[in-house]
Amino acid sequence: MFGKIITAIVTPFDENKNIDYRAFGTLLKKLEQEHTDAFVVCGTTGEAPTLSFKEKLSLFSFAKRIVNKNTKIIAGIGTNNTAETIKQIKILNETEVDAYLITCPYYNKPSQEGLYMHFKSIDEISKKPIILYNILSRCGVEINIPTLIRLYNDCNNIIGIKHASTNIQYISSIKKELPNLLVYGGEDRYILDVFKNHGDGIISVLTNFYGNEVYELIDDYLEHHFENISLYEYIQTLAEIIFIESSPAPIKYILYKHKLILNQLRLPLVPLSTPFKQLIDNILD
Repeated sequence: MFGKIITAIVTPFDENKNIDYRAFGTLLKKLEQEHTDAFVVCGTTGEAPTLSFKEKLSLFSFAKRIVNKNTKIIAGIGTNNTAETIKQIKILNETEVDAYLITCPYYNKPSQEGLYMHFKSIDEISKKPIILYNILSRCGVEINIPTLIRLYNDCNNIIGIKHASTNIQYISSIKKELPNLLVYGGEDRYILDVFKNHGDGIISVLTNFYGNEVYELIDDYLEHHFENISLYEYIQTLAEIIFIESSPAPIKYILYKHKLILNQLRLPLVPLSTPFKQLIDNILD
């Protein structure tokens, strides 16, 4: 439905920290050519917490106009307030976005029953497919497999989950229980491990610049039954680097170095610190 490579795209800003739509459009078209099948717009990598809902609507609309008709736009949406999330989805239902990526509620740490009721309530309102988002390190809670099974059986629109964790075995456990649920890895360090555990694809930060390399790795493994160890080790090194400070500062710096965007982030995030800039410079050189 969404392909194997989904890029969680950055949101470029200009000198005044307004959205740089020209750079955003250029990046969307470039990444399509580098094997991105779909985009998550306004995810964490897109600095969603610093964007107003009006800005998000504008970015979704702009992205749909720019990309090819077969390229899907997945709206990064979801808050730790169920009522607010529902309010936003009612508006988004009338837009052209193709699906929603909805994170677990963060900070307030609901129980599994709270998670179930949160996503069940959202599903009842949604008119579009929903990909749930497990990221324990940012939310403090994650959907366990029994709760996921309940949601899949009881809901009409939940079609997938993004699982961003070092616990890759969770992916094979999900696919064993729910073979028709789309399962996406969310850790660039474990791209091949996602497919080895029967995952359907990745939602990647790294593909903001290294899409061709990621595609080659996956294609070698899935189509040619060849595990390119040297390429995988290189990608794992890159994946470590793009999280040496709070994302998306490192990947934005790499894009800036290649003259694709300005090196601008919105507070509370700041550009990459000088020692890490030097580290990346040494690798890029």
